[in-house]
Amino acid sequence: MPTIPPRPAATLLVPLITLALACNGDRVAGPDRSTEEPVSGKQGTTSSKMLVGRSGQIWIMNHDGTAQVQLTHVGLNDQPSWAPGGKRVLFAAFDGGAPGIHSMNADGTGITRITIPPAGAIDAMPTALGKRVAFLREVGGVRKIFAINVDGTQLTQLTEGPRDAEFDASPRGDLIAFASETGQGGHDIYLLNVATRGVTQLTHSPTLYKAGIAFSPSGKQIAFTRTDPGVQEAIFVMNADGTLVTRISQGGHYDFLPRWSPDGKRIGFTSFRDFGVYTMRADGNGVAHVSSLDVLWAWAP
Repeated sequence: MPTIPPRPAATLLVPLITLALACNGDRVAGPDRSTEEPVSGKQGTTSSKMLVGRSGQIWIMNHDGTAQVQLTHVGLNDQPSWAPGGKRVLFAAFDGGAPGIHSMNADGTGITRITIPPAGAIDAMPTALGKRVAFLREVGGVRKIFAINVDGTQLTQLTEGPRDAEFDASPRGDLIAFASETGQGGHDIYLLNVATRGVTQLTHSPTLYKAGIAFSPSGKQIAFTRTDPGVQEAIFVMNADGTLVTRISQGGHYDFLPRWSPDGKRIGFTSFRDFGVYTMRADGNGVAHVSSLDVLWAWAP
């Protein structure tokens, strides 16, 4: 597995991890749980699903890594998440005849196109925002967050840019936490009130890289990845008002893209421990290896 450095701001919209995995073919390696804590059914509902990216395509699997099913098969597709209502899947298509944000059934059927990017634009990071869909659009290096109806109507700009990045919407769809690139080589995290468009700065460490933002199911906490000087990406949790920032992933591993379980008791993430998907308790303990060669993008709402 090649080493992939932390994603710089200029390439946030490019699925570098997916492209790197493509060189490994479609091999599916099962996790070695010999030294890991078993995944307990009590961590969430037994029917909860994970959406992952592998070799440029989207897969769905149980939260313990079983019952893996490939959903997309053509082009380069990435960044899946659950659509409003939690029954369909959103994803970004980066090449082929129909780039943009799409929606499909959880079995891969019924694909519909939601956005048509302008010439030279890239649409990425689709996220349910209440009954609408939020996404990140990059045009000429300028990145802003937009919202659109699931039928592709009523496009609305939500942030001013110019260097907005990874984001997540609160469970009620009234807030968006997003990273924005600073002029000091890092990012800070901000909170947008969708109704008023008011923005509050949550972090104040502009030299540190931050990404992989995820609201907890209660909406009271935000998980994110951060890179401190000389340290691999690690996962942190803070209150939704920016207080009590706590590192929860332990050791010198490259851990990123945290995603909460439906009950909020565990956090799924991608790691270079043995490249693939892991889960841990919300305090960082009880790490379990779920699958290899996958990038976790979403856990069932």
